[in-house]
Amino acid sequence: MPFEEKLPEWNAPGIEPPASKKNTGWTPGEKPPAEYWNWQMHRTYMVLKELREKVAEAQDLINHISSTSGVHGATSAATPNTLVQRDPAGRFKAAAPVAADDVARKADVDAITTEKINTTAYRPATEDGSTYPIGVTSFAVSNGLSDGWPTDLGVVSTTKLSHIRCLQIFMASSATGAQNGRVYVRSWRSDSGWSDWRRQWDSQEMGAGSGLDADLLDGLHASNFWTKNELPYETGGWTPELRFGNETTGITYTDRFGRYTRIGNVVFWELDIVLSSKGTASGDASIAGLPFTSSGSRPYFYTVGGYANITLPSNATGMVFFISNNSSIIFLRQIGNGIPVTQAFNDSHFTNNSYLRAQGKYTI
Repeated sequence: MPFEEKLPEWNAPGIEPPASKKNTGWTPGEKPPAEYWNWQMHRTYMVLKELREKVAEAQDLINHISSTSGVHGATSAATPNTLVQRDPAGRFKAAAPVAADDVARKADVDAITTEKINTTAYRPATEDGSTYPIGVTSFAVSNGLSDGWPTDLGVVSTTKLSHIRCLQIFMASSATGAQNGRVYVRSWRSDSGWSDWRRQWDSQEMGAGSGLDADLLDGLHASNFWTKNELPYETGGWTPELRFGNETTGITYTDRFGRYTRIGNVVFWELDIVLSSKGTASGDASIAGLPFTSSGSRPYFYTVGGYANITLPSNATGMVFFISNNSSIIFLRQIGNGIPVTQAFNDSHFTNNSYLRAQGKYTI
């Protein structure tokens, strides 16, 4: 509110009393000099005048703080480079958002519907997965076979989390027929593209033409397979015979043992050999006596076995038991860096108490 009293204006500056007089003050009967009195009156006027001016300045600040509109050009309109001010209804305007972190307006929020989030424009199956947005999208397919879809009619749902995590599901939606409801899936990665379609089987996928004929397995009827009672099965013993250069001269044993089990066309074997003398035969080492001859086709069969009292050649790190095709003989081969796969052990590597133990399998 404004001041009502008039200031005691006094413009004669006078003379300031000395410090000693300010300390002792006036004494009884003393008459103050006129200039001293003028100084006090002038200073009183000036202090009151300054106080009034400061109060007026403070009121301007209070008015600025209390103001709710128009401060620093603030406005509720969408005006560039101005402070935002709410209108009487508590709202303010903003320009259409452009950047990802811009303020969204009501019109922009209202425009986002469930349909627009989930439904995207049709695209052919050959279109690269990079064109799909992150999230879940779907669209309908018509005449899809020409564009690479599994059937002409269907619905596509795509879930994309990143450039290496993308799953696509196609459900056929023909009005009638066996194809209706069939589901196909595939995946996409930026480094390898789309995978092949994989058809998903369900309880409706049975009978002729479904690919799940009960009496077929990979296109073969049950008559093409062994039954449990027809499956060849046999177990027994065999006598492993150590040879050098395919000879057995003077070779004797402290112990030797062999056992096998045949299931179908696969033979599982095991052996133990403990020598009492390696004899006088010479040449590459082998073990004869397998109960069945191996099949005439690859693969060859290698088994790493155990051994003792055998001298390893230079660079050799171990021994493998090798069965070639069309053979009932096990060949003892060396393994190690730089050693050919055909490099054999021979009589010079054995002693009179050498020991061999191994087990493996081969087909017949």
